[in-house]
Amino acid sequence: MRKRMAKGGDGPRLRWLVFLIAVVAVVVRVAGGPSDRLLSIANASSLSSSSSSSSSSSSSSLALQQIECPNGCECTTITTNNNGGSLVCVGRSFPHDFTLPQNITSAFLRNVQVNATVLKKFDRLRSLTWSSSGVKRLESDVFSATVNLERLDLGDNRLADLPSDVFHPLHQLQYLNLTGNQLGALPQQLFQNLDRLQEIRLAANLLYVLPYQAFASARELVLLDLSGNRLVSLPDHSFQPNQQLRELRLAGNRLKKPPSRLFSGLTQLKVLDLADNEIDALPRRLFNDLTALEYLDLGGNPIARFADTAFQGLANLRWLDLSRLPISLLPGDIWRPVSRLRTLLLSGTKLENLRNNNLAGLAELETLEITDSPLREIGQLTLNETPSLRRIDLRNNDLAFLPANVAHLPLLNELQLEGNPWACDCRMFWFVKWTESRAHLRAAFQSGLRCGHKQVNSTTTDNTMLQTLSYLKCSPPILLRVTKTQQYLLLSSVLLECEFSGNPAPSLTWVTPSGLVLHWMSDPGFPDVFVEHPKVHSWLSNRPVVDDNRIRVLENGSLYIATLLRQDVGKYKCTAFNPIANETVYVTLHMDPITLHNIKIFSILVGAISTAAFLLLTLMIQLLRYLFLRRVGATPRAKQIYQMLDNIEQYKSQQLERLRENYTQQVHRIKDNCVQQVEWIRDSYEGQMRHIRDIRDYGTSHLTALRDQYYDQVKRVRDYSTSQLNWVRENYVFQRNKIRKFSAHQVLRLRESYKYQQQTLAKVLENLPNLYFDNCRSGSCGKSDSMIFDPTKDDLNGMDTYFKAKIDDLAAGPSLEDVNSEYYTPTELSSTSPHTIEGIHINYIEENGPPLPPLGPPTVLPASTVLQCINEYGSTLSVYKNYENNKPIFKGPNGTEVLAKEFRKETPEALGLLAPSNSLPDLPRETKL
Repeated sequence: MRKRMAKGGDGPRLRWLVFLIAVVAVVVRVAGGPSDRLLSIANASSLSSSSSSSSSSSSSSLALQQIECPNGCECTTITTNNNGGSLVCVGRSFPHDFTLPQNITSAFLRNVQVNATVLKKFDRLRSLTWSSSGVKRLESDVFSATVNLERLDLGDNRLADLPSDVFHPLHQLQYLNLTGNQLGALPQQLFQNLDRLQEIRLAANLLYVLPYQAFASARELVLLDLSGNRLVSLPDHSFQPNQQLRELRLAGNRLKKPPSRLFSGLTQLKVLDLADNEIDALPRRLFNDLTALEYLDLGGNPIARFADTAFQGLANLRWLDLSRLPISLLPGDIWRPVSRLRTLLLSGTKLENLRNNNLAGLAELETLEITDSPLREIGQLTLNETPSLRRIDLRNNDLAFLPANVAHLPLLNELQLEGNPWACDCRMFWFVKWTESRAHLRAAFQSGLRCGHKQVNSTTTDNTMLQTLSYLKCSPPILLRVTKTQQYLLLSSVLLECEFSGNPAPSLTWVTPSGLVLHWMSDPGFPDVFVEHPKVHSWLSNRPVVDDNRIRVLENGSLYIATLLRQDVGKYKCTAFNPIANETVYVTLHMDPITLHNIKIFSILVGAISTAAFLLLTLMIQLLRYLFLRRVGATPRAKQIYQMLDNIEQYKSQQLERLRENYTQQVHRIKDNCVQQVEWIRDSYEGQMRHIRDIRDYGTSHLTALRDQYYDQVKRVRDYSTSQLNWVRENYVFQRNKIRKFSAHQVLRLRESYKYQQQTLAKVLENLPNLYFDNCRSGSCGKSDSMIFDPTKDDLNGMDTYFKAKIDDLAAGPSLEDVNSEYYTPTELSSTSPHTIEGIHINYIEENGPPLPPLGPPTVLPASTVLQCINEYGSTLSVYKNYENNKPIFKGPNGTEVLAKEFRKETPEALGLLAPSNSLPDLPRETKL
């Protein structure tokens, strides 16, 4: 929390305060901050407050003039570039409104009690700082006149809530500071219309919840500070609309479990501060979108362990703070995603041992800070992974030794080692020589390093670590005695000695010819580099070792082999280690040749004895058998038994011989049968192949014959169709002529009948009574309206003329219209049309039609060979005549498949359908058969 200034009046105190403000503004401007207006205020204030230095101010490039200003405030105006004026008020109280100059563009009000309505008069104001003034409430229209405001600082006041539209008029606002107030919540539309807003500072408030994507309207937002609030959780994608965000500070809140997509869309974020929250675990993919992040602070959270993928996605991370975390170990691959890390802070953790691979992957690390931790050991090879280290801070730990590879860091220029209980023995002797080559670090080492836990309050350098180490007499290992190459008997015990001297006493490591490694420490309280290794293990890590105590290291470091075996023969390696240097010697162990000679002689003797014993045993058995058989063979029963045994033995031999022969015969028979079967299968396969080949040739010839037969049948059907059409045409001509003649005859009969009826009617009318007929003649008769009996309307002469003309036309033959018609029909058979076509009679329409042309073998024609008849309406019907049942079948234009099926099923030897031809003329449309 910022310190508030006490109220004061005029005088030197005010001038010193203005001077301090000017200095702060200059520092901010040099640092690149957005406080240019504040700098002009401070400069103007400092110049106005130093009235005694008028000569120096006149030489300045800015022409400053004193203007009318409220009592107790400093006002200046800058005439150059028409930048307007500035107002500085500190520790004042105005019970009533006060008047401001019209050209004021920057106002600095600190600890000033004034009514907020005075801001409505600052119409040219661009920068306003009104802090530490106890402002509790702002009206909705308080900034309605200050539409040109670019910077607004309302920090360290008592604002508890804000109207949702209080900042809406400020379209030019770029900087907004609400730090140190009492805001508990923010309206959803608070930052609406603030398109140019770049910085929002809301630290040290009482915010416990934020509206979802509360800063979505501020698309150009670069910095957002929400530290020091009471935020418990934030939903996914809370800052996704603010893709221009560069710095986000959430430290000092109560965040527990941030969602994995909290920072989605922040691909340009460079600074993220999550320190001093209550985060106990980092979800997977939390930082996946933060590809540009360079600064990450996770200090002060209760995170006890990290996963290997905790920092996945932070490829550009440069600065990482893990201070004050309760972590006791580091995963092996945790630094792989952040290989470009430059600064790592691990102060205040629970790390006790920094192992050899704990910093693997940090080849670019420059600063390592581990302070105020229970760290008591750093691996001998740990710092080999960080060759770029420039600064190491290991203050206030429990370190007793420093790894010697610190001396191999070429870029190291700062090393802080104070507050550790250093062991001032030969293990740190290398440190003396190294500090002699680092003159710029020697002073720091002499003043801050102590041996053990001694606390020296004096400023003298007595009992410092460097002085103590310089008095030590440390020496490298020196070989005193080693077992010479000797020959040993097999299965005997062997003692191999390797003795070194040195300060401190070196530890030994034996390596056997079979790859067995055995460690020995001269002083268990003085651990060496192999302290973490097992005492007995294999040179190959994947080879298990069974320690049967046959080979062991004695208390003085000698190697003892209880029973010498052949695999123990060879060269043994003995290496002595101490902090000053290492030394290695080899001991060769040979097996005595007499052992091999004795083994050979012993083997010969054993073989001879075994042979003799076997021979004697055989002889004894034969002797006993002979004696036993001789004694028993005198009785007939024994002879019978022997004879039976001989017969059984002979029968067994015969059966075995017969079985062997039978087996041999069976084997030969099976082999011959197999060969015969293979030959038969081969011959059958070859015969089938020849048969298939012949079938293929026959099928090819048969297909050729079928194709030729098909073409011949199609040709015959086309010819037959042509003859059928000619026959139908001639029949049509004959029928039409016949109908015309019949029509003319009927017309003549009708005319004669009409005349006769008229004459008869006239005679009847003459014989009727005069009165009635007079009425009929005068037109009053009831049937006088009939056309037939109306003599006045009956044009007999015209009708006679019409009938005569029609009769003449029929008698004269074809008309000109018939001659010009496409379907010209002669009165009789045309001379160009044959009377018979292949024996077909065409003068009469027979009941069963003309005979079919002779055909070859039965062949199924395709559906396209159907002859279609044309009726008077132009529709088409496929006609098929069943010659057995004499029943026609009519099929539509889409039913050729059914027709083809009927054709195949009913008439295998006759054709029921005729193929159409493009060269044949169609029947006239008015024809109907």
